[in-house]
Amino acid sequence: MLFAIHCLDQPDAPPLRQAHVKAHQAYLKQAGVRLVVAGPLEDDAGTAVIGSFFLVEAFSRAEAEAFNQGDPFFKAGVWQRIDISRFSKRWDNRTAGGGRKASEESGIT
Repeated sequence: MLFAIHCLDQPDAPPLRQAHVKAHQAYLKQAGVRLVVAGPLEDDAGTAVIGSFFLVEAFSRAEAEAFNQGDPFFKAGVWQRIDISRFSKRWDNRTAGGGRKASEESGIT
């Protein structure tokens, strides 16, 4: 099953993120769930990290929650709000060759 994990940072998160980013990255490399997509959420200007997003494949919601709660960012209190929802993939242009290219999305030509 797929689960979307959407985490929004505490207002004072930047120094906490910085202090725990290496441990967070190491944790993701050995995660007990399959990470499908993961990365930081940014503000609209793309200048500040405001949270984290994970799309994980797990056997159950409990396994997705355990993955999230084992993350060093969770343990350090980086995130203010965490929402976990089961996700049903209906479309994926990455495998079909469709969709816009990253350069088109960013305005780079």
